[in-house]
Amino acid sequence: ERLRVLGEWGGVVGGSSGGLFVELFEGRVAAAPDALAVVCGGVELSYGELNAWVNRVAHWLVERGVGRECVVGLKLPRSVELVVLELAVWKAGGAFLPVDPVYPEDRVALMLEGAGVGLVVDGPVVAEGYPEGNPVMGGRGVLDAAYVIFTSGSTGRPKGVVVSHGGVVGFARAHAEALGLGAGSRVFQAVSPSFDVAVGDVVMALGSGGALVLGGAEGLVGDELALALEVGGATHVALPVSVLASLPVGRAPELACVVVGGEVCPGELARRWVSSGRRLVVGYGPTETTVSVTCGAVDGDGGVPSLGRPIDGVGCFVLDGWLRPVPVGVVGELYVVGEGVARGYAGRAGLTAERFVACPFGEGGRMYRTGDLVRWRRDGRLEFVGRADEQVKVRGFRIEPGEIE
Repeated sequence: ERLRVLGEWGGVVGGSSGGLFVELFEGRVAAAPDALAVVCGGVELSYGELNAWVNRVAHWLVERGVGRECVVGLKLPRSVELVVLELAVWKAGGAFLPVDPVYPEDRVALMLEGAGVGLVVDGPVVAEGYPEGNPVMGGRGVLDAAYVIFTSGSTGRPKGVVVSHGGVVGFARAHAEALGLGAGSRVFQAVSPSFDVAVGDVVMALGSGGALVLGGAEGLVGDELALALEVGGATHVALPVSVLASLPVGRAPELACVVVGGEVCPGELARRWVSSGRRLVVGYGPTETTVSVTCGAVDGDGGVPSLGRPIDGVGCFVLDGWLRPVPVGVVGELYVVGEGVARGYAGRAGLTAERFVACPFGEGGRMYRTGDLVRWRRDGRLEFVGRADEQVKVRGFRIEPGEIE
């Protein structure tokens, strides 16, 4: 049983074969430059058009000093320009911090300071006249910072999670396979750009040769969301449980796969969507583990869906207080290992050491202590039980009561 929960069930850390996401994206550009890449309202860009725009902006960023480990604040709403800037920052060798423009200024100031932001872009970049070829950047590695996402902090101070390029490309490849993404897929982005799932939408779509459909207005639910999915011809979407519950099952006929997460999915909601002929997949993962580390298709039997199994390149251990694996069916804390584990918290060495600990199994390395209480089911899937602290989830967002207090 120990071998099963640490090996067969716990996941094989196979990795993504290295590389950076921009290299994966450029491969898609070379393979099908005329394929549809991004849709936003009446704007449609092919892979070739998007890549040329990204390269011009990347040269503009390099001219302003952006390079390895330089964090660029992107204070823009969901838009084609934001997607272009995210990819351009990566091509320039830097990392980005997405900042929702509706955030209070004091929170924005804390985020910019905490992430060590060197440049803030809060509007469209005019990069006409810059080269359309790739900027020549040397020495970039999979351990370099790719983005910083802030989550709620128990002490009242939000913490910035530094995610690496290796985690990003591993997530993109694993989820393209798990969700059946490819040419012809249309991934609808429904969440705030400051949410790590939004980054996941970008890399899942553009790393698989599909199209990214930007959902327009923030906070769409119910019939408004259904209409946006229909207009965009969406085939895939990731939604918090509470938003999925508002979506009419009979709408958006082209929608083939819904990824749900952020909260426990009620069995009746799962049954309703599965019985409609759609594929419903539960995705789970803290920001500290690059968007999602487990996923599993729901069978719609009416029971509470599991968290699924670890994705490729990730390991999940259910441990007791002495870091020993617990038997099947026994509750323990979930620890995550693999390429998706973030580097830590920006400027918070003490907190990083507390949550990112040495792994006592296999070849060692680091593992992230999630604070989530889970147990192994007898079918090898993980079941969520609760939290080891007071953290709660509201519409998919982590909330620490201490930050509010």
